[in-house]
Amino acid sequence: MVRLSSSNKDRDLNSSSMRNLKDKDVSLNYYALKKIRIGLAFAGLLLFAFVAWQILEVHRGPTVFDDAIRFKVYEMRDDRLTPFVRAVTYFGNWQTTIIIAGLLVLYKKTRLKIGVPAAVMAIISVTMYTGLKLIFNRPRPDRALWLVIQHDSSFPSGHSLNCLVFYGTIFYLIFTGVYTTKHRTPILILLALLIFSIGASRVYLGVHYPTDIIGGWSLGIFLLMLFSFWVDRNNRSDRLI
Repeated sequence: MVRLSSSNKDRDLNSSSMRNLKDKDVSLNYYALKKIRIGLAFAGLLLFAFVAWQILEVHRGPTVFDDAIRFKVYEMRDDRLTPFVRAVTYFGNWQTTIIIAGLLVLYKKTRLKIGVPAAVMAIISVTMYTGLKLIFNRPRPDRALWLVIQHDSSFPSGHSLNCLVFYGTIFYLIFTGVYTTKHRTPILILLALLIFSIGASRVYLGVHYPTDIIGGWSLGIFLLMLFSFWVDRNNRSDRLI
């Protein structure tokens, strides 16, 4: 009886030690990832500031970097490719993201975990880029290069900012398991490709400079990291209830 009792105690101690090690690993991973996200937030903000400074240095015109990239992209234009690129770019329109967000809100399974957060983030991004466009008032590339019609100023790219924040929010919620789906991997790949393709499409269509796209993406990363901290805080509050 003494031996059995001693053996049981050893097993209990071993299982307790394993749980403690796992908890420590989770805690270390969480804080490591938190540091990375803080770094990404600062990097996004600093990159946006640097790009904005470069644009102001050339009096809101194209930079050397812009011309080096955009004219290479223009050489890729093809009558068979252009309709596809136009279709892709419409997924970055604020109207399209609001419609998608509305559908996610209407669908009961995605309403609270994806629909509402994505809709709120979309509204924040649209409000932010609208204000920044008024502040910087950067003229768009020559109208002769346009393959679609645009009406506002160029910096930052609203499509790039909006798509990274909106689709990035959905990506983050699925990637971290806040919302679970059996189609996780293909959805994440599709969202990542969509974010990149929408930004690239704006240069192809001649309505943005590459620095407009980088400015939109960098600010989008900053906003997305802020959103990730809100998700963490919300999840911790739920665990405490």
